[in-house]
Amino acid sequence: MSIHNIAELAAIIVTDIKLIALIWRDHSLRVIFPGGRKMVANAPGLELDALIDLAIGAIHQYCLGVGHEAPPQIIVHKVPAGLVTAEQIFAWMQSVPGIALEIRPAEEMGVGGPMPPAGLAG
Repeated sequence: MSIHNIAELAAIIVTDIKLIALIWRDHSLRVIFPGGRKMVANAPGLELDALIDLAIGAIHQYCLGVGHEAPPQIIVHKVPAGLVTAEQIFAWMQSVPGIALEIRPAEEMGVGGPMPPAGLAG
């Protein structure tokens, strides 16, 4: 699993069922399902819209598999053009409905999991 810097974010997909998808500029996708299960996909040949479609398909498949009667509400938020720094994207994310941000010290947490101590990364 790779750990991404928030400056690499391309889009966020939120739902009304506590499921979120993160799409990165390196053409990777991470879907975090209710309960904590995750799906990670790398698709170097796909454009952003195709990755969004892939994530939406995974969300619908999840809903079918767990017996949701109604389709989930899905909202796609693409990072606006021109936002390229972590600070810019973080500020934008704070305005995105359905996103709750938790700030943790950089040495303790990266996007996707705990960070190893300096000098011990593999």
